[in-house]
Amino acid sequence: HLEHGFARLKLASVQLARGDRAGARRALERLAAELAAPAGDRPGPAKELLGRTYWELARACRALGDHAAAADAEAKAGPFVKRDWPKKD
Repeated sequence: HLEHGFARLKLASVQLARGDRAGARRALERLAAELAAPAGDRPGPAKELLGRTYWELARACRALGDHAAAADAEAKAGPFVKRDWPKKD
């Protein structure tokens, strides 16, 4: 399950890099929704994947000019990812 999630995160990152901001945002929103329940409240790989998904979602939202959604996604990323990942645009 986690490997599939990391692959989907990478694919969305490629979409974003290639300029498909809306497609990346949709993919990341779906992934975040699917990961939220299994990740639960405890730290671990699933929670880190969810945090990284939210960080990438924030980048996609920012690229689309939706700064409120970007701020929301960054807040949801929480303490589960290092603050230097990913590097800001």
